[in-house]
Amino acid sequence: MIRKHQAICQLATLTGLLLMGQSCLAEAGDRRQPMRMNAENCLVDQKARQHQLTVCNHGVLITQGTLQIKADKVTIVSDAAGQQVFTLDGSPVEFRQKLDGTKGWVIGKGKQAVMKTASNEANLTGEASIQTPDSEVTGASIQYNMSSGETRVIPVASEQGKSTVRLTFKPKTRSEKAPTP
Repeated sequence: MIRKHQAICQLATLTGLLLMGQSCLAEAGDRRQPMRMNAENCLVDQKARQHQLTVCNHGVLITQGTLQIKADKVTIVSDAAGQQVFTLDGSPVEFRQKLDGTKGWVIGKGKQAVMKTASNEANLTGEASIQTPDSEVTGASIQYNMSSGETRVIPVASEQGKSTVRLTFKPKTRSEKAPTP
């Protein structure tokens, strides 16, 4: 039973990677844009040991190019090299970003998100979902690389004790071409 469960989890993770990997490359120019943040209140501690610490609460809105993030609270730790780790809490945390070279968007939701600028990764937890124009993935936790589009999905345990990942593939119209591997 344990091996069957592990095989199902591995298959779900692989399917999630294949599902989202082709079409989820974030807008390339966004990282070169200034980051703006709005909130009802913020605390910035620039002398916190080796790192700068910023904590903002209530109605947090972060934008950078086409990337838009909404949360109830954000904690940002910045190191001396300028790399940042954002820990966002919300009900839910939401992000959206234009996909590079397309007219579509990637939209993500979860109760918490941890975003790392060094690796351009987002980890969504708690009723997590990521949606693109041609697919949707839902699970307990989703690890998403905004540069490569690679997505790993951790299944949700159901009431029956089974773990599941929900994947939705949207049909292509005749005028749309399938992505080339």
